[in-house]
Amino acid sequence: MIDTSRHWLELKFIKQHIDAMAYSKFNVLHWHLVDSISFPFQSTSYPKMSIDGAYLPNEIYTHDDVKEIVQYGLARGVRTIPEFDTPGHVYRGWEVSEREP
Repeated sequence: MIDTSRHWLELKFIKQHIDAMAYSKFNVLHWHLVDSISFPFQSTSYPKMSIDGAYLPNEIYTHDDVKEIVQYGLARGVRTIPEFDTPGHVYRGWEVSEREP
C-alpha cells in the first residue's frame, strides 16, 4: 500500500515502488489516493475538490496519471487498485467544493 493522500509522491517514485514489488513478486498495489485530510486528485465531475483539497496546487494526480500508473503496473504483473473512499474519506474536497459556487 502507498498513501499519497498523506504523503504526495511523484509518479517516478510510484513507478519505482511498482518495480520493487514486481521484483519481489508482489502483485497487488493498494493506492490510497484520497482521504479526509487531502484530495490530491483532479476530478472532472467536481474540479474544485482538488483546488484547495490538495496540499499544494501542483501536487495532484490527473486521470491520465492514474491510468499511466495502472498501465505501468499491469505491464509488470502488478494490479494497482486506486482507492477513492467516498463520501466519508473525502471531507477536505467536499468542504471546498460545497463552499464555492
